[in-house]
Amino acid sequence: MTKTWKDSVEPAAVSARAPFIFHAQSRYLGVLKHPSFSETTVAQVFETLLRQGEERRQWPSTEWSVEPILDESDFVHWLHTVDSVQHVNLVARLPNPDGLDEFGSVWDAMDRHKARMLRQIMEAADPDVGLRNVEEDQRVREHIAMATNGFGYVSAKGVRGGRKVTYDQRHQVARESTDELGPGWLETAQDILNVVRRRYQRSTRARQAEQERR
Repeated sequence: MTKTWKDSVEPAAVSARAPFIFHAQSRYLGVLKHPSFSETTVAQVFETLLRQGEERRQWPSTEWSVEPILDESDFVHWLHTVDSVQHVNLVARLPNPDGLDEFGSVWDAMDRHKARMLRQIMEAADPDVGLRNVEEDQRVREHIAMATNGFGYVSAKGVRGGRKVTYDQRHQVARESTDELGPGWLETAQDILNVVRRRYQRSTRARQAEQERR
């Protein structure tokens, strides 16, 4: 006995469509934010699609992940607005395919030891005083460079006004507001691409300044 059926599509109670852009040079994924979905959901959806595509290749060779990039200025601002920085956790992951110059000694250590992940933890000797000049440390800046390229993440704990506060790149997606959205899908996608390009250019200038500083 043979049965046949037809697929039917019914609209969900709540749904949204959002244009997105993938900028190949920077590997940045830009998505127009909509209140009906979270950044975590966006990352999970794209990661699932990429991994499914990789698995269908005859010789899968790449492990795909979609993660929030570090907004360096946002993290430095957080450091400067807490009364004391008590804990900083810096995690670097193996770049694909190669390390970049600004990763410095962090990448060198990972390559030398054939490490998949490298973690650096800083704990304040005196919780009331906290850590000092965190972003001035060369190795910290190299970790930040990796995190801004999506090859790791940064998290921290501190105290502000007597209350414990935290910073976690994994839940702190880089955002940017714009008033340049066009009237249609193609125009809006181009506007998103312009925003992504500007952020990449700022990141590139910051990396160049860091290299000159070194």
